[in-house]
Amino acid sequence: MRVVAGITACNEERTIGPLLERLLEARPGGAPVERIVVVSSACRDRTDEIVRSFAARDPRVVLVAEPERRGKAAAINTFLAARPAGSDVTLIASADILPAPGATERIVAAFADPAVGMAGGRPVPQNEGRSLLDRMAILMWDLHDRMARRSPKLGEFVALRSELVSSIDPESPVDESSLEAEVTVRGGRLAYVGEALVANRGPATFREWMSQRRRIAFGHLWLQRRTGYSVSTGAGSRVLPVWLAAVAPHPRRWLPGLAIAAAEVVARLGARRDARRGGKNYAVWTIAESTKLGSGAPRP
Repeated sequence: MRVVAGITACNEERTIGPLLERLLEARPGGAPVERIVVVSSACRDRTDEIVRSFAARDPRVVLVAEPERRGKAAAINTFLAARPAGSDVTLIASADILPAPGATERIVAAFADPAVGMAGGRPVPQNEGRSLLDRMAILMWDLHDRMARRSPKLGEFVALRSELVSSIDPESPVDESSLEAEVTVRGGRLAYVGEALVANRGPATFREWMSQRRRIAFGHLWLQRRTGYSVSTGAGSRVLPVWLAAVAPHPRRWLPGLAIAAAEVVARLGARRDARRGGKNYAVWTIAESTKLGSGAPRP
């Protein structure tokens, strides 16, 4: 099985090295990742320098340095156009995450089922768990895990059957959801691989939390109106039973659980207001600096 990987990066000098090392070490299907393309969008730090140092010692690493930041969806399209012909599986990751050892192999293994068109792992936030926002981030991704096990919702580190997707709408504010839409319309099945752990980090400020949630809510509305595709977490009626099961029996989760619910209501109302007014473009969003991951490995 021929596997290629694309990484989208914007000022990721702290995390691009560990991510490249993890992908270079991976042996999905028993063979190395054939090509790793890093699309660097207007980086002003040492990201490009670090990628070039990897490329100098391993020809599988390729840097595509873009002078202008046009958004993650556009960067993904740049990578998809640069893929070598004949690949079977395409991996896509942001440069601010880190797959656990074996995560890449587990995600790619899902494609042994010919019906699977897209697969993704389980994000595990590396927040310390002390502040309210840390507790919210940990609970939020636990809710995503519970929801994805019922109906796959893929993000952070995903793979797709290469032949199914050549590009996504460059205006998309929700790239993974747009990939889901492209795959499912072509008959591919989504597969959630809960054993494939992927380290990420939740926002450390309420401003970043609300900005991120409002952009995502707007993106889901935008995608549904453009394509008719609705993500599994789109309807509150589907999310509520999962929230109750995760929060109600655990008093320590009541405060972060209620905070998540309140923030989500406010974010979705704001997103609907943005959609009604029109003219809002979330394709190039404000980067949440506090979500940048260090080099630690995911917790089990």
